[in-house]
Amino acid sequence: MLKDFLENGSNEHRESLVWHLVKLPEEPVKNKTDEFDRFFDISMKYLLCAIKRYDHHLYSSIHRFIENYIDKRFEDCYKLWKMSLEVERPAIIAESKKGVHPGEYNWWPYHYNGSILLKVLQNKGVPQFLEDIEYLVDYPNEATFAYDFNKALAELEKITTNKDDVKRIYEKIVSRNYLHNDSYDRWLAGQ
Repeated sequence: MLKDFLENGSNEHRESLVWHLVKLPEEPVKNKTDEFDRFFDISMKYLLCAIKRYDHHLYSSIHRFIENYIDKRFEDCYKLWKMSLEVERPAIIAESKKGVHPGEYNWWPYHYNGSILLKVLQNKGVPQFLEDIEYLVDYPNEATFAYDFNKALAELEKITTNKDDVKRIYEKIVSRNYLHNDSYDRWLAGQ
């Protein structure tokens, strides 16, 4: 029943429940118990249900959960993040085709995806980092890059392998925002 509620309930009620699920792993820390993993696993079980239907406010809470626990439980948080992107991007693409002003949806992507991309690079390596950064770059042009996207660009500049992939990604980035051309030039100079 709870899973069905998280998947099909009203956004207002889903947001409230997700907020509590996001906070749940903090309880063992507050109460000085060693049950973090148990509480985290409960949250994960239900957050994976909640992300099946996009709602920006609900996703903001889920992204905070990812940000808070990615260092402790990278694989789980990475799985949740990837699944959220697979629902979020089509929702933003659909919104961009409605003819509404971009200000209605351009800020929906998570503002700190750059920091998550750094964790991907550290834990999964260059190929996965490139795949994930390109996935984000392929959002509609009106959707903003993460506030901390420069962190990911600083690492992209250092990559000396996968040159064709990096070049293609940079061309997409620069076509969306020419201000990132300096980063592209630094990468080219290092080749």
